[in-house]
Amino acid sequence: MKIYLLTRDAKRLAAVLMPFARAIQCLESKETTAADVYLYWLAVVAQLKDLMSRQTSKLENSIIESIRKIVNHRFNQLINNARASNVYLVAFALDPEHRDAPIQSNPNPLAIPTITIHRSNNTPSVVERPRVLQKIGKSLALILKAEYENIYTATGGRTISDAKKLMEERNPHLAPYTPQEALRLLHGQFLKFSSKAVPFHRTRRSTESNLEYWRTFVASNDPDATIIAPLAVKLFAAVPISMVDERAMSVVTWLNGPKRRRQLVSTVSDHLIIRGFLRNESQRKERKPVTINWRDISKDIAGSSESQLPSTTSDEAGLLETHYNPLDGLAWLNNGLPSIRSDVLAEIRGNRFDLEDEFDVDKYLHVLADSVSQSETSAESSHVLQVMEKALDEEGLATDVVPDDDAWVRVWA
Repeated sequence: MKIYLLTRDAKRLAAVLMPFARAIQCLESKETTAADVYLYWLAVVAQLKDLMSRQTSKLENSIIESIRKIVNHRFNQLINNARASNVYLVAFALDPEHRDAPIQSNPNPLAIPTITIHRSNNTPSVVERPRVLQKIGKSLALILKAEYENIYTATGGRTISDAKKLMEERNPHLAPYTPQEALRLLHGQFLKFSSKAVPFHRTRRSTESNLEYWRTFVASNDPDATIIAPLAVKLFAAVPISMVDERAMSVVTWLNGPKRRRQLVSTVSDHLIIRGFLRNESQRKERKPVTINWRDISKDIAGSSESQLPSTTSDEAGLLETHYNPLDGLAWLNNGLPSIRSDVLAEIRGNRFDLEDEFDVDKYLHVLADSVSQSETSAESSHVLQVMEKALDEEGLATDVVPDDDAWVRVWA
């Protein structure tokens, strides 16, 4: 009986952890962007929701609630934190392939607002969750605010023209605009993009990445993308993973072998560049930039079966166990991962995943599935903002054209 219970619990644990393992494996693509990080979170939640809805899982309600609480807590730690400015959500929304996703409005507008009862005073409070479009817009505004940081707010009577000269060095694409102008333009441009208004009516070409898509607007100096395009280029130019660096260092280790340890760093670096160039030339063909789905790589992983691995005798296995290296860099795991405090979990709801409030997560079930899901629909927003232009005295003080802290987010309310 004990063996049965152990086997059953191990299978349940593997089923719950499988979506996370698959997402991590998919994230190791060299073409991964910040948008993919958010996409895989949606896919993980979709997989867990599907697992919990199946009667065959037979998970107890208390376990299901605990899983939801832990997932919601970890999601808020990684994604919904003020320091990250929701960059993953913003990148996801700026991907033309995902703007039709049901993120522009609550997929269930008749849903009852979440009621949270605090243990301290047992008083219920209604938690109003902002619409996703507002959340994305506010995060975009905070990213824009960071671009102007300390340029226009410096003391000493700096003029607007002086501030613009300094912005030429920091971000020449934003230099012609004051913070107030940029914020007003960003608001209108994002709403145009989300509603597929001109010039954002076209989708990405099959051979075009997100970075290339937004670079076309920057290169053409399109007047309707003067603010949003440079911000999008920055977001998609940033790589959210370190796999490319890790693979490069693996090559460096191979190049700098036992008989070549006297090489200069510059020599190893040159070898790495030459090798990368030759590999790219040998594989030189038009390649479609894609977001990796689990089904794309599962066959490759399955191909590395145990029969292909070098066999290990029992003596060798015992030798490996007795010569365990304590300096493997994983000592922090010896006592287990730090658990989430019970008082923290008590404040987190467990009746629903937070992402379900803002997304129809079922539409992303196919991303980490073994086969393609056929149920995919889209939704559109139809709001377009007309931007008003006004004359500006560039000899005025730079501090006069900086929105106050509340104004950066008030425009999205």
